[in-house]
Amino acid sequence: MRRGGFAQRLSLTVTIIVVAILVVAFLATYRRSRAAIEQQTTESAIKEIQAAASQLDDAIRRVATIPSVTAEKQAADGLLPEGDLRRFLRRRLEDAPSLVYGVYIAFEKLKYTDADAMPWYDRKSLPNPRRVDYDYHQPKWSWYRDAKYKAGLIQAGRPLDELRQRLSISEPYFDEGGSNVGMVSFTVPVLSGRRKDFVGVAGADIELSELQAFLQKLKLREGLTLNGERAFLLSPKGTVITYPDPKRMVGKGRKAAAAKDIEHGSDILKDKTGFASDGGWVFFGGHRLYWATSAYTGWRIVLEVPNSEVNGPAQSLALDFAIIALIAIPLTAWLIRLTARKAASPIVHLTQAAKDLESGSFEPGRFTFEASRSDEIGQLARAFRTMAHEVKKREESLATINEGLEDTVRARTRELAEAALKAEQAQSLAEEANQTKSAFLANMSHELRTPLNAIIGYSEMLLEEAEDLGHDDYLPDLEKIRNAGKHLLTLINDILDLSKIEAGKVELFPEDFDVRKLVDEIKGTIHPLVERNQNRLDVVVDAEVGTMRSDLTRVRQCLFNLLSNASKFTNEGLVRLKVGRAMYDDVPMIYFRVIDSGIGMTPEQLAKLFQPFQQADSSTTRKYGGTGLGLTITKRFIEMMGGRIEVESEPGKGSAFTMTIPENLDDAGRLATVAELPAAAPSGPNTVLVIDDDPVARELLARLLTREGFSVALAGDGEEGLRMAAQLRPQVITLDVMMPKMDGWSVLSHLKADPELAAIPVVMITMVDEKKLALSRGATDYLTKPIDRDRLAQTLARFRKTSDDTCLVLVVDDDHATREVMRRTLEKEGWKVVEAENGRQALAKLVAYEPSLILLDLMMPELDGFGVVAELRKNERWRDIPVVVVTAKDLTPQDRQKLAGRVQSIVYKADIHIEDLPNALREAMSEPPT
Repeated sequence: MRRGGFAQRLSLTVTIIVVAILVVAFLATYRRSRAAIEQQTTESAIKEIQAAASQLDDAIRRVATIPSVTAEKQAADGLLPEGDLRRFLRRRLEDAPSLVYGVYIAFEKLKYTDADAMPWYDRKSLPNPRRVDYDYHQPKWSWYRDAKYKAGLIQAGRPLDELRQRLSISEPYFDEGGSNVGMVSFTVPVLSGRRKDFVGVAGADIELSELQAFLQKLKLREGLTLNGERAFLLSPKGTVITYPDPKRMVGKGRKAAAAKDIEHGSDILKDKTGFASDGGWVFFGGHRLYWATSAYTGWRIVLEVPNSEVNGPAQSLALDFAIIALIAIPLTAWLIRLTARKAASPIVHLTQAAKDLESGSFEPGRFTFEASRSDEIGQLARAFRTMAHEVKKREESLATINEGLEDTVRARTRELAEAALKAEQAQSLAEEANQTKSAFLANMSHELRTPLNAIIGYSEMLLEEAEDLGHDDYLPDLEKIRNAGKHLLTLINDILDLSKIEAGKVELFPEDFDVRKLVDEIKGTIHPLVERNQNRLDVVVDAEVGTMRSDLTRVRQCLFNLLSNASKFTNEGLVRLKVGRAMYDDVPMIYFRVIDSGIGMTPEQLAKLFQPFQQADSSTTRKYGGTGLGLTITKRFIEMMGGRIEVESEPGKGSAFTMTIPENLDDAGRLATVAELPAAAPSGPNTVLVIDDDPVARELLARLLTREGFSVALAGDGEEGLRMAAQLRPQVITLDVMMPKMDGWSVLSHLKADPELAAIPVVMITMVDEKKLALSRGATDYLTKPIDRDRLAQTLARFRKTSDDTCLVLVVDDDHATREVMRRTLEKEGWKVVEAENGRQALAKLVAYEPSLILLDLMMPELDGFGVVAELRKNERWRDIPVVVVTAKDLTPQDRQKLAGRVQSIVYKADIHIEDLPNALREAMSEPPT
């Protein structure tokens, strides 16, 4: 009978508890002792470094007296060197401390090529003087420039009487063209004639190797030699003067490292005295830094000590404890296991009995000893024997039932497998049909709109030429051709829109826009339709309507459809448009109410008003035309934006259509939950607030914007960004969309809801394209075919150069008629045009020409528009050329996935080039607050 299972687990559990207690006690003891040792070490190390700083100050003061004495002598001699000046300098160097490398005077009135321009001696040249081979008057030589600047202060009346006030200490530099060593210069200005005449600069140099030798004497504990200790110097400006690694020091062709490039360099510059640690494991690894500041020079003296040296006593304590634990823990575990096995013997018997019961070989007579006990073990044994008899009876009953159950399970399993296979086949067929439908919609969009582009474009150009040539007889026919083409385009767009809605392929692109500007734009567009039936248009917009955030294209399309219908079914009457604000279930809404005095509708006609391909009746269709899709599409779009449309009408008196849309598209989901509607998926000038949770992105933006002349503030999340926006009132805000806690859309909603912050322009930056796929791929704008010539002209005007030179445009399209329309339109606007009929030809044209803009179709043979854009982004010469995508293709999900995959490999966030951001910000700042 196996007796070890329970006893082993019990002994293991108790042993683990004991070990855990010992480990906790050890860590607590070690932590307290280590903290005490580190505190004592820190205090002694800082005192040692402060003493070293005082020694360095004393040495530097002695060095500083040399240029001071030299300046006094020359001030008495006059503007030019006297005969004994060289002997005087040589004696100063011979009597100077070993720390001094060279002494000199550089004269202002003499050229550096003159023999007496700069009498100079150093340790290598003694007893002979040296000659300088560079023009020390140039601003880059700070040892001369800084002293000359202080001379100007003295001449202006500044009281620089003390030596330290007149003394200039240079940053470390390599004296190339002179001694060709790394050094630090101590210079004072030389003035004569009651400090009115600037004679030049007197100085003394210290070689960096001498300073390094001075620091090698610095140790953590006096009298001890500790391995791994290193000392170095940093200037007040954060430049490395000396460092154990010579590659960090100044040298020939090499600048000195900055404090930010060494560990804890920023902490060292921030506090005059202190210490820092880079961590490391409990027993070894890592370093500690101690530093103090020289009062005379401002230099930081830093001592770097390994943690292993600081924590040596604590590590010895830990080793002793580990040895004791290795002996005590096994012994304790053995004693605990022995005790546990003794206590667990009855439990082992019960366990074995349970296994025998399971196998059917249990004998109740074997349990007599345990059953005779009066404690809990005895009660358990007696209950176990009773349970054994009951189990045997039930097993016999279950065996009979199990035989029929197995057959039933096998039959049901076969039925489920067959049903799963049929469901999988049906799903595959449905997915294939959906893909076929998507491809059909995309191809039909391209094939139908491309010839219409030529029809409308040529008719418009012929109209203009007929007017210019005086062929008035042709104007009515040409007008009919153009109107017929536009009417056909409207029908095609309606059918394709409805098909995309039913296929679930319509996406919404929210943006902020001014409602009054939108109404003014539509008013100008709809005016010819209103006047066609001798109607009058009356527009009333609430002064408080302001801006809204929604899909501008869909809102414009819905409102245009309602006004177009009102104008069509009204003759010599009045069409009114009212726009205002409303609240619906605590959600701010914008309503557009279109009222006409037209023919009106009966209740029967209203019942089928929004059904596809339905109009009032057949007579209405014959008289007024149309497909009956406009209102159907309008209703679907309004509902997708979280809104509703309501109709009131009376035959012979007119109709009133009211569409109500959430002021913020982000509120559409909240509104749908309540109303059961279908939910749709003062600081300085030039201050920019960057809100982004990615520290790398924040740093890149900060560097770029600072270089472009902006003042930059950074926020790591949405809540911090809102607080900083209220405090700083920046000129513009860049806002990441994908952030934790509060995403970009929520931040934008809070900004626009605050009257004090609503006028601040916001530039969205996102990893997920929420605008246009073509823009995410790198295009500068996006147009659709057939081309609106006015919009094309407005789009191109944004890319016209400021010079008088005519800009060059490359038009890439496989359709000859489309290229002809665009070429003639562009040439009329003053552009030069180069054409290419496919992507391969376009790339060849780019080798010969340098266009200012590219108009690019997507669907072309040989190399399509997607491939052209990819090649443009690979070539550094072509990468910055603006691209306007002109396409009749409705992009399929496969197109989107293809582009998205390629975008991720070459862009920062959503394929938006971060170097274009400053121009976008300046454009946003130039716009008036909305």
